[in-house]
Amino acid sequence: MDFWFAIVMIVLVGSMTGVLKSYFDHKKGGEVSEKALSELQMRIDAQDERIKNLETIIFELEKERRFDTLNN
Repeated sequence: MDFWFAIVMIVLVGSMTGVLKSYFDHKKGGEVSEKALSELQMRIDAQDERIKNLETIIFELEKERRFDTLNN
């Protein structure tokens, strides 16, 4: 084996391992973000439902308040 051929092979193997490592790290990070995204979506849906319930309660109270002033 020639000296320069050995150097080129070492550089290629080192570069390929770096590329593969970054590829797998990026792929792994994508899976985690999908899980986090679905978790956040569930929390947002729950908050939306709570807001709808609070709006309903407030609107009902506003309706009653209008009629409370008529009795006085």
